[in-house]
Amino acid sequence: MLRESLALYRQHGLKDRVAGALNALGDLAQLAGDSERATALYQQSLTLWRELRGTPGIASALHKLGQVARSVGDSGTARARLAESLALQQELGNKQGIGECLAGLAGTAAASGHPERAARLFAASSAMLEAIGVPLAPADQLALTRDMDATRKRLGATGWEQAWAAGAALSTADAIGLALIDDAPPTATTALSPREREVSQLIARGLTNREISRALSISEKTVGSHIDHIMTKLDLRSRTRIAVWAVQHGLRPSRPD
Repeated sequence: MLRESLALYRQHGLKDRVAGALNALGDLAQLAGDSERATALYQQSLTLWRELRGTPGIASALHKLGQVARSVGDSGTARARLAESLALQQELGNKQGIGECLAGLAGTAAASGHPERAARLFAASSAMLEAIGVPLAPADQLALTRDMDATRKRLGATGWEQAWAAGAALSTADAIGLALIDDAPPTATTALSPREREVSQLIARGLTNREISRALSISEKTVGSHIDHIMTKLDLRSRTRIAVWAVQHGLRPSRPD
C-alpha cells in the first residue's frame, strides 16, 4: 500500500508526501533487518526534505539514519546524525523528537563504553516520552530494549537503579548536555583559531552572519570567510553541523536575556 501511494504521490508531484512515504518504507525495511535498503530510503527522504526546507522532516530523517547506522555498528555516523537531529528538534521544541534522539544517543554512549551515562540517558528519554504519552516507534523500541538490557547487565542491579534515578531527575537541558558530551581527545578544538571558535559559538546560538558581524565588530564578508575556514578545517558542510560541533565541544554560550 505504501509503494502504491508513493507512486501516486510522485505522479502528482507531492514531494512532501513522497518524503513521508519513503520514511515509512524505510521503517519497514529496518524492521525487516534490511539496513542497506532502509538507509537508501531514509537518505532519499532526507534529500527531498532538504529541497523543501522542511525542518521537521529533516530532523526525522536524520534521526532514522542515525538509528540505522547504530544497527550496523557505525557509532560515529550514528552519533553525528543523532546529534544533528537533536539540535534541530531542540530548535523546533519537539519533545517527542528530543526524547527519541536521547534514546538513540544513549545507545551510542553504551556502545562507546559509557554504561552509566547511557543508563541516565535511557531514563531521561523514558521520562520525557512518558510525560507526553508518546511511545517509541517499533524499530526504535527494539534497539532500546536490546541496549538497555546490555547496559543493565554491565552496571549490575544497584548501579543501574542509581543511574536510572539520576537520569529520571534530569531537566531537558541537562539531559541534552549529557547526550552531547564528546569523548574525543581534548585537542579536538585546536584546529580553530580563537576568532573561528567565537564564530562557532555564535552560530550555535542561532545568530545570522549579520548579527555575528555586529557582535564581533567585523564585516559580513569576514564572517563568511571564517565560516568557510571552519567548514574546511572540520570537514563540515553546513551551519547546522557547525552548531552541532560547537555544542558537542562545549562552545555554546548561554543566550543573553
